[in-house]
Amino acid sequence: MLLLVGATLLALVWTCLDPESKSAEYLQGYTLKHQLLSKTTTPRLIIIGGSNVAFGIDSEALEQTLNKKVINMGLRRGLGLQLMLDEVTPYLQAGDVVIVIPEYEYFFEHELSGLALIQLAEANASGWEHLHAVADYRRALKYLPRWLQTKMNAQLTGKAPQRHPVYNKGAFNAHGDVVSHLNDSTSNLNVEVAFFEKEYKDKAFEWLNHFYDQAKRKQAQAYFIHPVFPAPHHQEHQSVIYGLDSIMQLHLRMPVLSTSKEVTLPQHYFFDTVYHTNKEGRRLRTNKLIALLQNVLIKDSTKVH
Repeated sequence: MLLLVGATLLALVWTCLDPESKSAEYLQGYTLKHQLLSKTTTPRLIIIGGSNVAFGIDSEALEQTLNKKVINMGLRRGLGLQLMLDEVTPYLQAGDVVIVIPEYEYFFEHELSGLALIQLAEANASGWEHLHAVADYRRALKYLPRWLQTKMNAQLTGKAPQRHPVYNKGAFNAHGDVVSHLNDSTSNLNVEVAFFEKEYKDKAFEWLNHFYDQAKRKQAQAYFIHPVFPAPHHQEHQSVIYGLDSIMQLHLRMPVLSTSKEVTLPQHYFFDTVYHTNKEGRRLRTNKLIALLQNVLIKDSTKVH
């Protein structure tokens, strides 16, 4: 709690000293997404995940095909799966359909960067109200010196950080999709998948099952879909991924709509990470989601009638 108060105060101080840093902050998308949650009326399709969701979904195409108002809650995986689920729970309404698409890192003993949590406090201090895990406070504290050094350097040199052409507040459309990269034809793919070498982690299943139970109590439906991933890297690590799928079958109560393989794409459909699709990859990935969701939504509507 002391860390929360201290980091929030520091964020507010530095924001006052350097107002341009706040206007350029990608994580201000958090505010947009919560406005969508509070104002969008049913029928709704809410999609939860990290940046694989932010960068890889065409919500308008989903909306037109599935006849549901789509809210894309994706931001950054560094915020943590528990926060992503907890921030949506209070907004759930009867009849909502929620799709959870977490990145693979959450299922392995892999420490996420705490920088995203600090930047969230900088961009919108209220974002920390859903942070409960002691481990998340610890990782934020670990990265606090680095963040402060960056801010101090900017003040001493008088050079405000330049606005990133992709990662900024204006990156999002009205549904919460990142669209700032769609006309960028460059590809500088960062292939970082070392987390597959770690041990499996059970905690993610606890968070997903808790969210699933909460959704059921509110008469909402929650489903799991695997994240998009480059096909060559899926093949390279398929024994680990299939091992995770086996554990998922034992521990996850949330219905799983996909296999890990069927949501993969060739590597040339990715933008800058193994989770961020480019324009054409986004279209293909969205079509895959539509096919998966159409089946379950038709079944659910039949049950209702």
